[in-house]
Amino acid sequence: MSTAGHPLAHLGAPSASLTRATGSLTRVTGSLTRVTGEHVAALTAFLDEADLTLSGLDAPSVRLWADRGADGTITGSTGYELSADRRHALIRSVAVSPAARRAGYGSTLARFALA
Repeated sequence: MSTAGHPLAHLGAPSASLTRATGSLTRVTGSLTRVTGEHVAALTAFLDEADLTLSGLDAPSVRLWADRGADGTITGSTGYELSADRRHALIRSVAVSPAARRAGYGSTLARFALA
């Protein structure tokens, strides 16, 4: 399926140029933003609706990103959790709002976490 016109179409395939910025809520690229600290609470309801695990979202080893639509609602999320030795990562919290499904959006979000 084509992803033309999709909110993350501008990301294309993952590449080394995708920078994972740090900070409370730092714009990474387009509308995909890094989520940490007090902003984790805003992501919790979205992930709960998708029936994903909520435990540990605020752990220092977890990195999360959220994408928001023009109206500010979360349309997708992605992230990973680093192992204690920081040599391995578990992809987690990849979710897409029902309205944005079936267009490859989830795959794009998962690839971002893998990059």
